[in-house]
Amino acid sequence: MRDPKDELRPLVVRGKELQHEVAQITAEIRVANPKVSAGIGLADIVFDLRGYKRIATAAGRYLAWSGLFNRSRILSTSFEQWYNETISKLGTISVARKNITWRGNSAALVTRLAKARTYKRLDTQIGKAVGVLGAVAEDELVFNEDIHDLINRRRQEFQQARKRAEEERLLDLSDVAPGIDVVKLFNREQLRGQFSNHIEVGRMIEGALDAYAWHGVDANRQALSSCRSALELLVKEVTGESEWRLGLVKIAERTRRKLVSDTYGFLSGYGSHPGGAPTKRDVAYGIRMSLASCLWLVGRDSSES
Repeated sequence: MRDPKDELRPLVVRGKELQHEVAQITAEIRVANPKVSAGIGLADIVFDLRGYKRIATAAGRYLAWSGLFNRSRILSTSFEQWYNETISKLGTISVARKNITWRGNSAALVTRLAKARTYKRLDTQIGKAVGVLGAVAEDELVFNEDIHDLINRRRQEFQQARKRAEEERLLDLSDVAPGIDVVKLFNREQLRGQFSNHIEVGRMIEGALDAYAWHGVDANRQALSSCRSALELLVKEVTGESEWRLGLVKIAERTRRKLVSDTYGFLSGYGSHPGGAPTKRDVAYGIRMSLASCLWLVGRDSSES
């Protein structure tokens, strides 16, 4: 998407040029003050364009001779043009707040700038207006016509972040089974690394994670079914048996074999056999137990090779 700041920067630069002119006129006013009648505030006279008719004669003559009146009028015209352009531009953009709606908030930006015109003196108006624009330019901005895309992008990013956080929770096996907590998984790359010698098994587990994140009608059952297939295949690959149950018998350790057997039974009851209606909580449990079983099998295979 286009960045509104690219169009605001030239306006900020021009605004600072207006402030520079104010500073120069102010400096000349300080020099002029001793040369005119005491008690007359020249800055009030020069920058209050509505007060020309009320100025003292001595001050008026000096200001006319020095050109300060004319410079003030030129400055006022330049500011008017800058202000109108800025108001027009602010009407097309919004601050990209977290709670932004498709309506945007251009009206609030225009109102903030318009408040600068309520001050009596021109130098104050310029200072306030340029300050407002500078503050706006520091915010995250969006063109009003792009707000719909921004909201959709943020929604997708939020969903992706939530998915990553949920996957990290599923991959954290520290409280699943003794010995499994030594394996730290934080993302899918690390998951693939653990199953680098059993690529298809890793793909099946990733498929279970994808199904878990999906909200389809049969997503929960599909996730558990993928886990069951991964466990079956890994037992066959690790033990060298073509039949799952024969391979399971070969797993000598009783406690670990029970872990694998119980996990498989849960996955079968909810993921393959009719009658089960797995919930998201069931799927989360099934994925974590499947990971624990598979990681133990992979570790067992590595230690025996």
